[in-house]
Amino acid sequence: MRIQSHATLIIGEDDTAVETRVNMHAALAVCSDPLESSDGRSPCGTCRNCRLLKSTGEHYDIIRVTKSEDKQQLTIDVIRAIIDSAPVMPVQAPHKVYIIRDAGDMNASASNALLKLLEEPPSKVVFLLTGKRVKDFLPTIRSRCVIERISSERTSAAEDKNALAIFEAFGNRNPSLLATECLKLEKGLTTAELRAVLHSLYRLFSNAAVTPGADARQSLLALEVILPLTELYRPPASIGAGHAAGTLMVRLTAILLN
Repeated sequence: MRIQSHATLIIGEDDTAVETRVNMHAALAVCSDPLESSDGRSPCGTCRNCRLLKSTGEHYDIIRVTKSEDKQQLTIDVIRAIIDSAPVMPVQAPHKVYIIRDAGDMNASASNALLKLLEEPPSKVVFLLTGKRVKDFLPTIRSRCVIERISSERTSAAEDKNALAIFEAFGNRNPSLLATECLKLEKGLTTAELRAVLHSLYRLFSNAAVTPGADARQSLLALEVILPLTELYRPPASIGAGHAAGTLMVRLTAILLN
């Protein structure tokens, strides 16, 4: 991931994929020693904060905010609680993270209160907002966030089959088979079909990253490889399939061997 903003708005219909992206951002924000690469930064996986998050799925400095079960909107009381606690320094991580789910459901008072917080954010605080549609947010809130969109485009059976073959070779820790399946993407796929395979791969690894008992660390690393490719092959991109096939082969194999 690139250097994080103090506020990121993650938009998508696929709840699992959105949750995975949120968790990737949160893990990076609390990591004490992020790894640097040409693609940006990723959690180290070995520091005290990464180990705590990996072992429990939670962290003292990650606060998850949702609307009350008996209410259809996020109310100003919820945002006021964030305003009161945000200036308090993190317990042990470099940053405190507020994950505000379904933030598009804020009522007008809550939206205005959050806007003031985003305009003058406390130091060492990262806000992660999720929603279904960009238009559900005030333009002034959108302007103060980095917006990330999660695609929900449908894939064909053939595209899902290609993605599943790569995913299973990775899960079985078979570098040779993984390389073979990745290189198959070079043969006869249009840019649109390749993009669909990448989105199918993203969904598969997203599910693995939040499944108990799965190696979430390796799945998150795989997502760090796949995510930039899905952005690169957005329309009207006309890049050949060889780039994606080669990148997947080299980078996913490296994850298995490290």
